[in-house]
Amino acid sequence: MSDEREIKEALDEGIIDKEEYDLAYKTTDELLLELKNKTNKFVNRGLNDYLKFRKN
Repeated sequence: MSDEREIKEALDEGIIDKEEYDLAYKTTDELLLELKNKTNKFVNRGLNDYLKFRKN
């Protein structure tokens, strides 16, 4: 997570609570797994749009 320090600071300063902190890590892990497995629907849509455009 590129903003790991900022997330930790936000937790330490009370800007976010532990539940939000944990959710940030869970979301990051899920997103990275989707990207690794090429199952992220937003990235795949962009790729599919690009391939359609390229065929024309």
